[in-house]
Amino acid sequence: MEFSGAIIGTVPSLVREATKDSERDKIDMIWFWATFIISGFGLYALNFVVGSLNASFTSFILAGALLALGVLVPGLSPSNLLLILGLYSPMLTGFKTFDLIGTFLPIAIGAGATLIIFSKLMDYALRVYHSRVYHFIIGIVLSSTLLILIPNAGNAESISYSGLSLVSYVIIAFFFALGIWLGIWMSQLEDKYK
Repeated sequence: MEFSGAIIGTVPSLVREATKDSERDKIDMIWFWATFIISGFGLYALNFVVGSLNASFTSFILAGALLALGVLVPGLSPSNLLLILGLYSPMLTGFKTFDLIGTFLPIAIGAGATLIIFSKLMDYALRVYHSRVYHFIIGIVLSSTLLILIPNAGNAESISYSGLSLVSYVIIAFFFALGIWLGIWMSQLEDKYK
């Protein structure tokens, strides 16, 4: 919960960045809502269509690509997407066991290829379509964060609220709020030292 709250806490900073060079217009809002709705439904349905992805060389190449996109795309959290795809825990297990061939190599391949292919494209998109790109990013960030908070029967790593007491909900709400505060504080720190 704290993790989701921290991501939501960074959204005001993303909104400020999106509108720093120009005012928000209707096309920006269309980009945001279209991205939010399409990515939300798409990522939620993905688990029912393909299920959680099995940990494999190919799926870890995808994980590497998502991690690299997290570096290239400001505000994008690859952890959200890895959780939704069911790759987060297997990836951490691979890191913990220092699995060079099965985990590190495919992630490095995916990350390297993505950085080579998309770095110039992302730089161009941010220079020319700054506001549109940021509204696209905000849509994905919010939809993927929302999906972490919604139980999904198609994903074994999905959150479950069954059997929780009132005290548990209070603790969850506290850590969620703490995460939002932490995200806002970190964004302010980043803005201060830019």
